[in-house]
Amino acid sequence: MSGICGIVLHDGRTPQAEILHRMLSATPHRGPDGTHVFTGEGIGLGHQLLVAVPEAAGEHQPLRNPETACSIVFDGRLDNRDELLTVLGKLPFYTYPVTDAELVLRLYEKKREACLGLLMGDFAFAIWDRRGKRLFCARDIFGICPFYYYGNNRAFIFTSSLRQLLEHPDVPRETDTGMAGEYLAGTVISKTGTLYKNIHRLPPAHYLIVENGNIAVKRYFLLEPQEKLRYRNDGQYAEHFLEVFGRAVSDRLRCSGTVGVYLSGGLDSSTILGMSEVLARRGSSKNTEAFSLVFPNYSDCDESVYIKCVEERWQLHSHKTAIANYVQSDLREEARYSLELPVQPNLAMDAPMMQAAADRGVKAMLSGIGGDALFFGSRYLYRDLLRALQLSSLCSVFRRNLKARGWMSELKGMAADLSWPLVPRDLRSKLLLRKNHPVLPPWLSAEFVRAVAYEERWRQADVGEQFAQLADAELYYWAASGAETDALELNNRYSAAWGIEERYPFLDIRLVQFALALPEQQRLGVQGETRHVLREAGRVLLPDKVRVRGDKAEFSRLCVEALRSPAAQARMNFNYLGALQWVSVSELTGHYRHVLATCQEKKPQEYRHLYVLWTAVALDAWLEVLNDMKTG
Repeated sequence: MSGICGIVLHDGRTPQAEILHRMLSATPHRGPDGTHVFTGEGIGLGHQLLVAVPEAAGEHQPLRNPETACSIVFDGRLDNRDELLTVLGKLPFYTYPVTDAELVLRLYEKKREACLGLLMGDFAFAIWDRRGKRLFCARDIFGICPFYYYGNNRAFIFTSSLRQLLEHPDVPRETDTGMAGEYLAGTVISKTGTLYKNIHRLPPAHYLIVENGNIAVKRYFLLEPQEKLRYRNDGQYAEHFLEVFGRAVSDRLRCSGTVGVYLSGGLDSSTILGMSEVLARRGSSKNTEAFSLVFPNYSDCDESVYIKCVEERWQLHSHKTAIANYVQSDLREEARYSLELPVQPNLAMDAPMMQAAADRGVKAMLSGIGGDALFFGSRYLYRDLLRALQLSSLCSVFRRNLKARGWMSELKGMAADLSWPLVPRDLRSKLLLRKNHPVLPPWLSAEFVRAVAYEERWRQADVGEQFAQLADAELYYWAASGAETDALELNNRYSAAWGIEERYPFLDIRLVQFALALPEQQRLGVQGETRHVLREAGRVLLPDKVRVRGDKAEFSRLCVEALRSPAAQARMNFNYLGALQWVSVSELTGHYRHVLATCQEKKPQEYRHLYVLWTAVALDAWLEVLNDMKTG
């Protein structure tokens, strides 16, 4: 990912170029191919270039159109360039080949805010209209590219990362207790807040306008219910999937350098690799390189046998990095560098693989993130089976679920599924909020929960009440929740540290809409198999051993290893969380000691709130760093 930043001074003064350079220098990894700034009356813009698409080679941003007096800084990738060029017609473009940044700038000049309805891809950008003294900013539908901002009565400041924003001398470093509460509760709800008070994120699928000192944020896209597909057999659904998925992968193979594929051996990543190999052999894309992690000492994490099957299927070699023993980094140093929470172990484990990819010149890495949310499936498939008159399948599903959940639970589930279209939208929201409500960890202070108005924050959660099918509401919640947005921003920060742009074929809007158009039995099959349509499509993409596997790797073991590390145990007294009285230190420390004492005989997944415990450790380290900055 590249990096963007900007400063608008409401009194019309010219921002200092030195401050823009200071902000950008905080994240040098975002600009290995060049850094430039522009300042003018009331505006300063900065850009760091990572050449990840061919058209960006030699690109110079900020890009200005002298005829319209508009300037742009752009981070991202457009996937429908040919369509956009057709919309623009014959224009005298300023860049050759025409860059994605210029396409967006020209579309904005022609259609203003309506240009967003034409863009497909991952992006965050800002356009300054000098004549109108107006800043227009936008972020892609799923929030793949980050956008942070701070505003007061003197200035508006935006960046691609919190680290950059906090380099501005006017940006305060005060804790947002509400967001801290969300992290401690184990579920990030907000798509706008950060751990820093008055520092915000532009939500996915929204745009922002700064004009006359005012900030207005508006939604430009809402994921809506799709008309259900009704095909005769599984093969037709699989064929449709392959068509849409092929475009999603192909678009993300457009790259100026080597494209890597993270091959875990799971169904999602193996499907991506399979499609990339099919496209390469058709001659419609270049070859990719596969990268894998193996865990010789952690059998519950290791998927070597499945990785080998994929290698044999496509006659290729995946570059493997062995994690013999998980080593936890110094939490304070990590927090001091990023000024954010240290990353969780199940992401930090990727570090040696990302280094190996960077050493081989990888500029973009394809990941299977999003596959679970779209295709894992829901227990709520009765309505689709009834509509299709598949009564025998309905009965078999009911019998199977009875064994797992019991009579009362399953009858309630069936009634909810069948009656959901009749439930008023306001009531749907209340029911979904109750259904998805997180179980709060016992060490969280009840007084703190009330003080941060946690329940009121939860009532603002985006739960998908617009969907008249309960299974679709579940899909929406997992694909577009605040927790998913937070995870994507964390992945962006982590991959950017190696100068690598992470790309997600499963988070292609065409594929998401296809998933929402599927009858539920194409996601969760009537025999209980998840990702049914992927398994059918996998007949041409996957080795059978991978296609029919029903298990998943379990990485909770690494979280336990991280908690056992000296770096984590040094925080066992939770001095900073305790001083703020956000938690019961005795209860939190007691749970921590229980994990350490029993981890040899218990499976990691048997512990409740394991990752929430890790977050408490990480947050305590971040609070110490913040305190040191204030007092030092």
